[in-house]
Amino acid sequence: MLTLSIFQKTLSWLVPVRVLTTSSPVHARLELFRYRGRWQLATEDAFYSDGAAYTPMLKAFGALGRRVLVSWNDVVVLGAGLGSAVQVLSRNYRLQPHMTLVDIDEAILELAGTLLGAAGHAHHVELICEDASLYVTQETDSFDALILDVFRGRQVPEFALERPFLEHCLQRLRPGGTFIMNYIINEDAQWLRLSATLDRVLPGYQVRSHGINRIVLWQKP
Repeated sequence: MLTLSIFQKTLSWLVPVRVLTTSSPVHARLELFRYRGRWQLATEDAFYSDGAAYTPMLKAFGALGRRVLVSWNDVVVLGAGLGSAVQVLSRNYRLQPHMTLVDIDEAILELAGTLLGAAGHAHHVELICEDASLYVTQETDSFDALILDVFRGRQVPEFALERPFLEHCLQRLRPGGTFIMNYIINEDAQWLRLSATLDRVLPGYQVRSHGINRIVLWQKP
């Protein structure tokens, strides 16, 4: 269990306090911070999680509205972070659907499991160490929502931008299910290519913007 001194707890309400620095075969550097009552996970150049203040999920869930969110019984999140999607749904909407968090990095999953367990979420959260590109092709269950939040630093892996992978994601959705994708614009040309793919795969999709983030929303007929 991760513990903070009284000084660290007090200081963390003013500035982010680094609690842990580690590495894994996937990430050369992972840093865990405590800031204003929430846990943050960062790599050298990107935030992977920000508790219930994680903006991409706040934007996505706010755009969908409570009527959609309360219909979710089973949700899969590709790219676990520290479980921000779990925390936003629980704290902001008082919802706790069964949530499957999939991540290729075992170190991240261990941190997520520890922190989510301490916050009382262990009963409705399942952690799976797997490459997202393999998970959607091998999994046979269907879900009410699929959240794609996969990054390597600030880059979305190339496989996650390709039509076959996106189509496999949609196959995992039940009728009426929701697809959410968090994307960071590093190159305009890449976003334009992805937009053209989304036009073919997700007719009628919506986009919410936050700085360089683009949050793609789509509901399956």
